[in-house]
Amino acid sequence: LASVLAAGALPDGADSVPSAGAMGPRNAAPPDMGPELIDRVHLDELREELPDDKLTASLRTFAHEVEAFLSDLPIDGMAGIDTAAVRDLGAEAHRLAGSSGVFGALPMADALRTFERHARADDRTALAADAAALRTLWRDTRAALRAEGLEPSARA
Repeated sequence: LASVLAAGALPDGADSVPSAGAMGPRNAAPPDMGPELIDRVHLDELREELPDDKLTASLRTFAHEVEAFLSDLPIDGMAGIDTAAVRDLGAEAHRLAGSSGVFGALPMADALRTFERHARADDRTALAADAAALRTLWRDTRAALRAEGLEPSARA
């Protein structure tokens, strides 16, 4: 994400992606999803700072990274993962929490920080519950970003 923001490069295939501004209303209310999943003030500040193409590319990179992280989490629990791998997942959760905050996805950032804390404690039971919650939260966060007129899908 940092490299995309710094270099201004678009990921492969992103040249065919509509710009963030061309994707619909920016402040449309998301479907009723309970607590606010996206801090709109923060997201609007990001929109002011980044050109649409960089915002789109950065969001796509972020989505790809989150989806890769979630796909690395076992569906059937954390019991079969060694301690080093759990630490690595915790470190990645920490990094993604920061990226989530950049886009105003504050509940996602909080959930990733919780996952990180449980990884440091090597609490496999909590991690399994965290993984399930993160999958659901990401689905809802992705929908909330779409409602903001952004397309976070990592899939082209």
